[in-house]
Amino acid sequence: MIKYAVKNILTVLGLLPFLFATILLCANVVFIPIIGPIASAANLYATIIISFLLGSQWGYHLNSNSSNSSLYALSSNFFVILLVLFYLWLPVYLMMLSQIVFFLVILWQDYSYLQHKDSITSYLTVRIFTTVCVVLLILIMVCKI
Repeated sequence: MIKYAVKNILTVLGLLPFLFATILLCANVVFIPIIGPIASAANLYATIIISFLLGSQWGYHLNSNSSNSSLYALSSNFFVILLVLFYLWLPVYLMMLSQIVFFLVILWQDYSYLQHKDSITSYLTVRIFTTVCVVLLILIMVCKI
């Protein structure tokens, strides 16, 4: 049970950089000397988090006997490549909008995989909450840049 509590705490703490960046942009602070442009830093952070979540799907594949597990591995590879290309090619505001789609697709995939795992229910509830919060915070940031 402690293992899942730590996952939940870390998941919620992952919201803090999104919240911090949103507050700064709402206060018209667009640049911090050590960090650089706030929107670019938030964009990079979201890209890293999405990559991490996609890597977690590989873990599902490796620990599953399901016939669909290969689909998680293949789709995570495809989405990581797409994510990197978007990061390199898109302006920050379009990248942030695409990140919303990535977060929602990954949540849907995680939900599809984890909904039948009783021990993961609290984690999945926290993931839904944090994804909704992240999507809203990104939308606010996009409106401010």
